[in-house]
Amino acid sequence: MIKKTGAMNREDKIISVAIVSIWIFMLLFAVLTLIQPSWLEQAASDGLKVEAATKKRGGDLYLGKKDYKGAIALYNAALRLDSTLKGAVANKAVAWYSMGNYQEAIKVYNELLKQQPDYPDLVNYNLAEIYSKTGNKKAALECYLKAAKTAASPVKAYRRAGKLLMDDKKWEAAAEQFQLALDNNPTPQNLYRSMLKKSLTEFKDSPGTKRIIQQSLDSYNYNAWMGSYDTTLLISLLNQDFEVAKTYNYLGYCFAMSGNYDDAAQYFKHALKIEPNYTDAINNLGAAEILIKKDR
Repeated sequence: MIKKTGAMNREDKIISVAIVSIWIFMLLFAVLTLIQPSWLEQAASDGLKVEAATKKRGGDLYLGKKDYKGAIALYNAALRLDSTLKGAVANKAVAWYSMGNYQEAIKVYNELLKQQPDYPDLVNYNLAEIYSKTGNKKAALECYLKAAKTAASPVKAYRRAGKLLMDDKKWEAAAEQFQLALDNNPTPQNLYRSMLKKSLTEFKDSPGTKRIIQQSLDSYNYNAWMGSYDTTLLISLLNQDFEVAKTYNYLGYCFAMSGNYDDAAQYFKHALKIEPNYTDAINNLGAAEILIKKDR
């Protein structure tokens, strides 16, 4: 029997120590895996979130290319890794809507509302649009009104709610919504207030900044800040907004249908100040003036 030399014994010892070290490391990792220490959980969680965000961005690319099935597949993959990825949920709903699968879009948007999204007004507005498109006017009206309550700029939601009510011949209720749209109509002050309201969401994790913004909103201090801006051009642009002209025209129509032709005529005139060639407002004003003369 051949004896091992001293050198060989030392190599064996080194190899033995290395093998034992590997087993100790593997055993340690197995124990750590079972115990799940916070640092290991955090590392795993961060890795999953990064992978989920990558898949979500891939879904966005597919969505931009109108490959809606591919987008949905990637959004689902992202959500399996990180169920809190609200952007993936929202864009999945957009993909379903774009495919014409309105029921799935409604389902996903309602799931998103349960997750308390940063902008519930947008989710409710999109739901309202789907309900309106599918003929569910009651649900559409409810969602438009919910959107208006939480929106930084609720004009469009009020206007859409008013149009639904007007189409249903509920003149007084419709007029109320159109008036709310005009009350919140874009002005330099309203636009600045909307920006501050959006900032409350953007800085939700910064209590100090959020407190300052809220104090400004509550005290209306932002009105004084407007002096540092050149508002002339902004006001000029806002005064040319055709959607505002339409709102005045709709409001006038509601008053006319309620028998209040004098006020109706004034609203039609407001519409024509913004858009002098607005055919509907021209015709409505002409009809209102004829009825005013008859009443007198």
